[in-house]
Amino acid sequence: MNSVESLIQTELDRLSEQHQLQIILAIESGSRAWGFPSRDSDYDVRIIYRHKPEWYLSVFEQKDSLNEPINGDLDIAGWDLRKTLSLLHKGNAVVHEWLNSPIVYRSDPEWLKPLSAFATSAFNPLAAFSHYFYMSRNKLESLGSVPILGKAFLYGLRTLLCARWIQVFNEAPPMAFGVLVNEFVCDAALRRELAVMLDAKREGVESEMTCVSDDLIAFARYGLLELECAKGGMVESVLSPDEYDRIFRMMIGC
Repeated sequence: MNSVESLIQTELDRLSEQHQLQIILAIESGSRAWGFPSRDSDYDVRIIYRHKPEWYLSVFEQKDSLNEPINGDLDIAGWDLRKTLSLLHKGNAVVHEWLNSPIVYRSDPEWLKPLSAFATSAFNPLAAFSHYFYMSRNKLESLGSVPILGKAFLYGLRTLLCARWIQVFNEAPPMAFGVLVNEFVCDAALRRELAVMLDAKREGVESEMTCVSDDLIAFARYGLLELECAKGGMVESVLSPDEYDRIFRMMIGC
């Protein structure tokens, strides 16, 4: 365990004790989980947690999220279980990203297993597809007309490929960028160019610009057009509120 990971564990212990909460899951989100952090990337630690049953029975509204002050490279934030389920009901794709992160700092299998299973059954293809599609369009719509940060292009391409994954497989996409590239970028030359960009980002800093080839720009533009056409065929899937109440009550012991 390196010094940052040790600090993360110390901070998780502190938050658990200070706020009297039980951590269900603590993971890495963002570029480290995607597989292409820069030298100066933060550690974006995200947690899902639960309180004791009586906490949820207060007459008064309780704070349902944590946003700790950034400590050096360490950024910790998280959601209470009820907020997590509420966001899941709204089709929030980030919940699935957290549950699917390949970098796990802490987990409680007793509570994570039912939550993950429920999230899988509650996945809303239309909402998640729209989330990733519009993010990619916002990042990539100016391609070729203005200089673009390597970070911005990779982030835009990642969300484009996430939307494509949902269109094809009707499930939450994997966090690892390499898995998405292997699935949808078939051209060997484009893969080599992406590999060079990823190496440059890992060895560089967040603010550095990069040159994106015409072929890669064309690939991204065509991908956006494909997704635009696919939008109308995406299906919405929403579980009943009773299902959310059932899993919530079970997980808080009521």
